Amino acid sequence: MKTSPRLSMKRLRRVLGEDAAFLALPLGRKNPGKDGWDECRDDLKLARSNIAVLLGHKHRNLCSLDFDDDLAAEEFLRINPNVGKSLRSQARRGCNIWIRLLGQFPKTKHLKHRGETVGEFRSDGGYTVIQGKHPEGVDYKILVNEPVVSVSLSDLKWLDGRSLAEVLLCHTETQNLRNAETQDVVRREQVGVVHDHADLITRCIPTRVHQTNQMQFKLARLVKAREMELGVRIDLFEVHRVWYSLSVKFLRSDKSEEDYLMEFLQRYNCVKTPDTDPVDLALELAAEKDPPRATLKAPEGLRNAAKICRELARIGKGRFFLSARDLQRVLKLGDPKAAHRLLAGLQSLSVIKLVEKGSLAGRKASVYDYLAED
Repeated sequence: MKTSPRLSMKRLRRVLGEDAAFLALPLGRKNPGKDGWDECRDDLKLARSNIAVLLGHKHRNLCSLDFDDDLAAEEFLRINPNVGKSLRSQARRGCNIWIRLLGQFPKTKHLKHRGETVGEFRSDGGYTVIQGKHPEGVDYKILVNEPVVSVSLSDLKWLDGRSLAEVLLCHTETQNLRNAETQDVVRREQVGVVHDHADLITRCIPTRVHQTNQMQFKLARLVKAREMELGVRIDLFEVHRVWYSLSVKFLRSDKSEEDYLMEFLQRYNCVKTPDTDPVDLALELAAEKDPPRATLKAPEGLRNAAKICRELARIGKGRFFLSARDLQRVLKLGDPKAAHRLLAGLQSLSVIKLVEKGSLAGRKASVYDYLAED
């Protein structure tokens, strides 16, 4: 099988998802140590390091099947051709099959066949190294250079003929997953919705109880912004069904899917994009995008500021309002002067043009035109 050389960070984000979270590990090591768990956004540092990818519910349900046994991996791929074209990486032996899971899934667990451990299912609290150098001296390599496939555990067969859901989930979780599928909560015809708007849905999944209001409002804002960007209406019923299927473990048992749907529709009607936190909304939309070409070689702060300006311009149909204090807030900068410097830098790069200067006393944000060609 033909392998790929080390991928650029742009390509890695394209196959893993634009909001993939990376750790920079010392070259030749697999362990980040107690101080190495901070997400790294510095592409130059990542290029000089072993690159690990964070997994689980907090990372858009990204998981990996880590096979130590080559024969077990080959057999798994033979009986599961639906993931044969998903991103696949390798170090010394076996391989990692990368998947994005729909529905329930457990924490990291060993994968066993005939009493022997043949690999590991990696998810919450875990990570997988995808590039760099293995401790034994070989380079990590990409076997299949394609985007991660979205799939349910029950769609995958284990080596003994059982579904992977039966192997990894307890009986109650497996039954709940089957009931959800029987009730068409995650239906085959929804795959188009999942693929088209997965970046919106999976960023609004609760990670604990009592987050429903916050996440439904967030989903409503993102859906409205996407509708404005595309100029079409999105099927709210299908989007909500997928959201519900991924969120059900954190929802109240005394409320039905229909109850939550009615709440979501009410919140969608309450949202008045772009009047509702346009800068926050732009930050959310910018997270999944590449920066403008004019800022590709610029420091991270300029790249992030440029992405926010671009999304604000799309929301405002070209011209947009942005204050230094709002930019400072969303980018978590030390003071407004740092935000002013970023905006001045974007003007020097001809990414934006100042149309009207704002006034702190008059509580007026500055007005800009977005100039960059993307």
